[in-house]
Amino acid sequence: MVPAFKLGASGAVVGVVVAEISTGLKGGIGRLIIEYAREATGDPAKVFTAVFGAAALGLAMAGFVAISDVLLMRNRPKETTT
Repeated sequence: MVPAFKLGASGAVVGVVVAEISTGLKGGIGRLIIEYAREATGDPAKVFTAVFGAAALGLAMAGFVAISDVLLMRNRPKETTT
């Protein structure tokens, strides 16, 4: 079940960025990507910064789920086979 939560957390970040782009909300990573892409001829580093920020946020969410799994399962009794 934890792998599904990891994928879901990362997918949620992608969904939020796409929703920000499609709805045109002011602020947010998706809007920054669109605004910086228009100005990319002079400074493409801005676009890559926003994209890598979104990727880092997705990885952070997956890491949060993994750490939560370790913390929640550390006191779980182990199965014994006979």
